[in-house]
Amino acid sequence: MNPKATTIEQSRKLLELGLDPKSADFAWVGEDGCFVKSSSYEVEDTETPAWSLEALIDALPPGTAFISKGRLVYSVSFRKGGGGDENFVSTSYSKSLINQVFELVVWMFENGYMQKGVFKD
Repeated sequence: MNPKATTIEQSRKLLELGLDPKSADFAWVGEDGCFVKSSSYEVEDTETPAWSLEALIDALPPGTAFISKGRLVYSVSFRKGGGGDENFVSTSYSKSLINQVFELVVWMFENGYMQKGVFKD
């Protein structure tokens, strides 16, 4: 089954890297990890923001991410400026597209293409 949003661990990684928590559209609440939909909220101490596939894609700069669907799996790639050589190709193939897009967002932060949730030219 494909997840609806990032896991608690993935969400914490995105926060650590600087993705704006206000861009999250779900949240993990409390110690038991109850999952809730959120349209807009102030993050409380007991909440961990979570991002749906749509919210993660919205965080990417337009025209730079390319999604390929194989027969059973997805892969993603990134090209700076939308053309030229590929800068990133997912290192694994997955039935879960959200995991592939998460991997791309992390790579973009770690390689200086995004800072504090903003795309760097």
